[in-house]
Amino acid sequence: MKKIFLFLFIAFPLVFIACDEIMSPEGTTTGSMNITIGGEQHLFDVATYQKKGNGVIITSTEVENTLTITLDSTIAKTYILGFDRDIRDTNYIKGNMYLEIDSMLNTKNALAYFPTGDFDNYFLALMGKVIISEISSEKVVGTFSGYGMRKDTLLVLKDEFKDFILNPGLYPEENYIDSLLMRFTQNTKEFSGEINARSY
Repeated sequence: MKKIFLFLFIAFPLVFIACDEIMSPEGTTTGSMNITIGGEQHLFDVATYQKKGNGVIITSTEVENTLTITLDSTIAKTYILGFDRDIRDTNYIKGNMYLEIDSMLNTKNALAYFPTGDFDNYFLALMGKVIISEISSEKVVGTFSGYGMRKDTLLVLKDEFKDFILNPGLYPEENYIDSLLMRFTQNTKEFSGEINARSY
């Protein structure tokens, strides 16, 4: 029976900024963002950002929907989200008998989409990139893309992987780990979007 240690622990900073209406000096709503997840697009008419330490927090809120991106610097460049390897590559995962997913995560750069305001069921980026083309004291402009998964689904799969490693005798099926890996990849969704945020 094949064995693999796959420990998924997402230490993700949750940021929620509620804005009824944010106006620019000209009296118009500031900024915008959009994200498409699994072919479903979500538009935000308000997008703001603020510096946090040495980094940036970009947030859009539309009623209960919230999209948040955190970056670890204020430089126009490409930022890596989550894993630095393709999480859909099961051959790579199975080829590593001891794989510490936690050590591969870059939680300083992260993306999360809260579809209903429920922090337990948000969509988070597991791999991808944010390309910032412009950043100043007034605005942040860029694009992002990658693959992610709902948090609740991720936690279920994490617990099953952990249980399989700690109690292999309970899972005599030869292909059990393969079915887990298949479910992991099947539950990932592609995402992409654009950023045009204004200073908060």
